[in-house]
Amino acid sequence: MTAQLAQLVDGVRICEKYSCGAVQIASLNGCTWWEVNAKLVGETSADDKTLRSFGTIRTVVKASAPRAITTVLLISQELLALKHIVTEISANCHHDPVGDNTPSSAYTPINN
Repeated sequence: MTAQLAQLVDGVRICEKYSCGAVQIASLNGCTWWEVNAKLVGETSADDKTLRSFGTIRTVVKASAPRAITTVLLISQELLALKHIVTEISANCHHDPVGDNTPSSAYTPINN
């Protein structure tokens, strides 16, 4: 995770530029791979305080050993200055073969 936090985007650390969240995951029996999903929500505008969804984050994480705690960083592509919140985080431990689910992270904006 330290390497992810150290990533630079336009000369700025990634989570100093974009809205990020984090979650710690663990499993009693270990997992072949993990899928972590979350939503990014925030105020519609400076004048409209109504909360709305701005996008979703899907992160695939490599295998974990039994009872090993892993911290997963959830990175959006929405500017931190907008003060959005990463919420509705869910983590799924998979025991099936990884297939094409190699470690990755994807942010998908929602067009409202």
